[in-house]
Amino acid sequence: MVTHGGGDHEALERLCRDTWPKLYSFVYWQVQSRDEAEDIVQETYCRLLAAAPRLDPRNGEVAGLLRTIAANLARDGWRRKAVRGPLIPLDAAMETPALDEAQRSAERLAVRAALAELPEGQRRVIELRLLEGYSVRETAAMVGKSEVAVRSLQYRGLQRMAELPADSGDRGRRLP
Repeated sequence: MVTHGGGDHEALERLCRDTWPKLYSFVYWQVQSRDEAEDIVQETYCRLLAAAPRLDPRNGEVAGLLRTIAANLARDGWRRKAVRGPLIPLDAAMETPALDEAQRSAERLAVRAALAELPEGQRRVIELRLLEGYSVRETAAMVGKSEVAVRSLQYRGLQRMAELPADSGDRGRRLP
């Protein structure tokens, strides 16, 4: 193992050469991305190097430690993705057409027209839940019904709206 300070660089090269293929395969199997696997393997060796002064290579703990570090780095990546969501390239985001005000206005009118076709209970629940953002519990208290009844009214109302023909002739319009 590389000693701290004026370490044995040949030992480090040997370690990387001997362990890289298996470590890379292990990480790639977890993340299914070449770039991400390469980044994780590189960071794994950096972290191992930082821990080198505390390790005794005769104990055979280096290979196990490499896998543990790599697995933890992969898990950290999954957690970051779960919190932030997937990254969208800037080019793709810029290509997404923005709705102009006239189109938004037309959609709002279509939604209002579809709502007008619903029975009062379904219309009121959908307005409170989806347009005004109230929770099921808050909506239930406002309309004087149980939470189960509110969910049912919302479901039936949305199903009915989806079945209504849209102005343009296509069916199945949904709330934006």
